[in-house]
Amino acid sequence: MADFMQDQILQAFKQTLIQAATAAGTRVRIEGVDMRSTLATPSIDIEAGDEEVAAVSMGAGQTGARTLMREFRVEVHGVIATTADNYRTQASSLHQQIERALLSASPTFLDAVLRERPRLMGIRPDKDGESSKVVYVMRSMWLCKYSAKEGA
Repeated sequence: MADFMQDQILQAFKQTLIQAATAAGTRVRIEGVDMRSTLATPSIDIEAGDEEVAAVSMGAGQTGARTLMREFRVEVHGVIATTADNYRTQASSLHQQIERALLSASPTFLDAVLRERPRLMGIRPDKDGESSKVVYVMRSMWLCKYSAKEGA
């Protein structure tokens, strides 16, 4: 059985960002709840967000399955932990690399699971001090649209 579509999308985000060779390198994780290590940055965390579902057909045939339009939100966090004063610049640079990777004109893993590229919905900076280090996170919100048969 194939993975749930949300899981396929999250994996496509991860593989796209690893392949893009950002400053985070292979330090790209899905759903790293409370496991962020400030020793291993820059890094990228990918988190599932809300999903909205709407029926776009009434269904027909033997199964009567309706076609559903789904809008799945994904958050991508570019994480920097540093003692340097230019933490905001470092975080912005990583975020720029993330945007370039996800919006690239070249084919990505996302093309295999989505009809169109995710749309950037917003960016939210977040900073916190941890002893002598500043942890700065650029959180970007992405909207992924796809359709699926009901129950598939």
